[in-house]
Amino acid sequence: MIEDMDFSEFDEKREGTSELENRMANTLNSFLNVAIIIDHITLLAHESGLGTCWVRYFNVAAVRKILAIPDNFTIVALLPIGYPSESGRMREPMDGESLILRWE
Repeated sequence: MIEDMDFSEFDEKREGTSELENRMANTLNSFLNVAIIIDHITLLAHESGLGTCWVRYFNVAAVRKILAIPDNFTIVALLPIGYPSESGRMREPMDGESLILRWE
Protein backbone atom coordinates (compact mmCIF):
# COMPACT_ATOMS: atom_id res chain seq x y z
CA MET A 1 0.00 0.00 0.00
CA ILE A 2 1.03 3.57 -0.54
CA GLU A 3 -0.16 6.23 1.86
CA ASP A 4 -1.26 9.53 0.35
CA MET A 5 1.56 11.90 1.15
CA ASP A 6 2.40 15.55 0.74
CA PHE A 7 5.38 15.78 -1.59
CA SER A 8 5.61 19.58 -1.53
CA GLU A 9 9.06 19.50 0.05
CA PHE A 10 10.31 17.47 -2.94
CA ASP A 11 8.39 19.50 -5.51
CA GLU A 12 10.45 22.59 -4.76
CA LYS A 13 13.64 20.76 -5.72
CA ARG A 14 12.43 20.04 -9.26
CA GLU A 15 12.78 23.43 -10.86
CA GLY A 16 11.15 23.98 -14.22
CA THR A 17 8.44 21.35 -13.78
CA SER A 18 4.78 21.84 -13.07
CA GLU A 19 3.00 20.67 -9.93
CA LEU A 20 1.25 18.00 -12.01
CA GLU A 21 4.58 16.72 -13.39
CA ASN A 22 5.98 16.57 -9.85
CA ARG A 23 2.96 14.65 -8.55
CA MET A 24 3.13 12.20 -11.47
CA ALA A 25 6.85 11.61 -10.89
CA ASN A 26 6.31 11.04 -7.17
CA THR A 27 3.41 8.66 -7.82
CA LEU A 28 5.46 6.68 -10.35
CA ASN A 29 8.38 6.47 -7.92
CA SER A 30 6.05 5.21 -5.19
CA PHE A 31 4.71 2.44 -7.43
CA LEU A 32 8.23 1.48 -8.51
CA ASN A 33 9.30 1.26 -4.86
CA VAL A 34 6.38 -1.07 -4.15
CA ALA A 35 7.37 -3.23 -7.15
CA ILE A 36 10.93 -3.48 -5.84
CA ILE A 37 9.68 -4.47 -2.39
CA ILE A 38 7.35 -7.11 -3.87
CA ASP A 39 10.20 -8.49 -5.95
CA HIS A 40 12.40 -8.88 -2.87
CA ILE A 41 9.61 -10.48 -0.82
CA THR A 42 8.92 -12.91 -3.68
CA LEU A 43 12.58 -13.94 -3.80
CA LEU A 44 12.72 -14.39 -0.01
CA ALA A 45 9.50 -16.42 -0.06
CA HIS A 46 10.89 -18.75 -2.72
CA GLU A 47 14.13 -19.15 -0.78
CA SER A 48 12.04 -20.12 2.26
CA GLY A 49 10.07 -22.75 0.34
CA LEU A 50 6.95 -20.62 0.07
CA GLY A 51 4.87 -20.00 -3.01
CA THR A 52 3.67 -16.55 -4.02
CA CYS A 53 2.48 -14.51 -6.96
CA TRP A 54 1.61 -10.86 -6.98
CA VAL A 55 -1.91 -9.93 -7.98
CA ARG A 56 -2.84 -6.67 -9.69
CA TYR A 57 -6.48 -7.34 -10.65
CA PHE A 58 -8.80 -7.56 -7.66
CA ASN A 59 -11.88 -5.99 -6.10
CA VAL A 60 -10.33 -2.97 -4.37
CA ALA A 61 -13.45 -2.13 -2.33
CA ALA A 62 -13.74 -5.70 -1.01
CA VAL A 63 -10.04 -5.90 -0.09
CA ARG A 64 -10.22 -2.49 1.58
CA LYS A 65 -13.21 -3.66 3.66
CA ILE A 66 -11.86 -7.13 4.56
CA LEU A 67 -8.46 -5.80 5.62
CA ALA A 68 -9.82 -2.54 7.12
CA ILE A 69 -7.55 -0.39 4.96
CA PRO A 70 -8.18 3.34 5.37
CA ASP A 71 -9.13 5.43 2.33
CA ASN A 72 -5.89 7.42 2.47
CA PHE A 73 -3.96 4.32 1.31
CA THR A 74 -3.74 3.14 -2.28
CA ILE A 75 -3.68 -0.64 -2.61
CA VAL A 76 -1.06 -1.35 -5.25
CA ALA A 77 -1.04 -5.15 -5.28
CA LEU A 78 -1.84 -8.25 -3.28
CA LEU A 79 0.83 -10.80 -2.47
CA PRO A 80 -0.61 -14.08 -1.23
CA ILE A 81 2.09 -16.24 0.35
CA GLY A 82 1.84 -19.83 1.53
CA TYR A 83 3.15 -23.34 1.31
CA PRO A 84 2.42 -24.98 -2.06
CA SER A 85 0.05 -27.96 -1.94
CA GLU A 86 2.31 -29.80 -4.39
CA SER A 87 6.00 -29.60 -4.86
CA GLY A 88 6.68 -27.86 -8.11
CA ARG A 89 9.76 -27.82 -10.16
CA MET A 90 11.81 -24.89 -11.24
CA ARG A 91 12.05 -24.21 -14.93
CA GLU A 92 15.46 -24.52 -16.46
CA PRO A 93 17.13 -21.12 -16.74
CA MET A 94 16.67 -19.56 -20.14
CA ASP A 95 19.69 -19.08 -22.32
CA GLY A 96 20.46 -15.35 -22.39
CA GLU A 97 21.21 -15.51 -26.11
CA SER A 98 17.67 -16.64 -26.87
CA LEU A 99 16.33 -13.45 -25.26
CA ILE A 100 18.29 -11.11 -27.50
CA LEU A 101 16.56 -9.88 -30.63
CA ARG A 102 18.73 -8.97 -33.60
CA TRP A 103 17.91 -7.36 -36.89
CA GLU A 104 19.93 -6.06 -39.77
